[in-house]
Amino acid sequence: MPSLDHLQAAADKGLLTQSQVMPLKSFLDEQHLAVTEEFEPAVAEAEEVHFARGFHDIFISIGLVILLVGYLVGMSVLFDELISFPVFAGLMVLSWGLAEWFTKKLMLALPSILLTGTFVVASAITIDIGLEFLAGAGHSSLLSKKGSGSGPDVGWTNSLAFLLSILAGWIFYKRFKVPITPAFLLVSLLGFILNNSKLKMY
Repeated sequence: MPSLDHLQAAADKGLLTQSQVMPLKSFLDEQHLAVTEEFEPAVAEAEEVHFARGFHDIFISIGLVILLVGYLVGMSVLFDELISFPVFAGLMVLSWGLAEWFTKKLMLALPSILLTGTFVVASAITIDIGLEFLAGAGHSSLLSKKGSGSGPDVGWTNSLAFLLSILAGWIFYKRFKVPITPAFLLVSLLGFILNNSKLKMY
């Protein structure tokens, strides 16, 4: 596309008048912008379907796995227990915060899937532990019908935890729009169904 210098040179040679330089430049700029806007959406849509844009995404995902595992190990040492409310509540906050950068800002597919799964699982465990604490029992972490102590039957907390984790996952989806989020929510729904089936056996 001719630049302003090119048009000015043409005016100096008498091919254009000085009054025609700026209107012509504005017209050419508008035409170039219209062509750019016409073709850019198709290119953007083609890029969005990639699962990973190369080793860059893979290396970042490996780094996130190391970070999340390191967090769990460190917090389990700090609280003398891995399956505890502070550990998994912190994991929820950590995965949400990382998603603000890697999902919302950088829009990286593979790290977004990892962080979505981490958030949904962490929310289910966090809510389950919190509900069982409120019910006056130990925590089962969605693994058994009763708490770890001699408290009351709190199998209902597992079912409610699965349902509330679906709600938490839906909020996560509304914020970050990760397409695979509904798949994780279906896993929570399956957990709810299986847990209710197990309760009916007792």
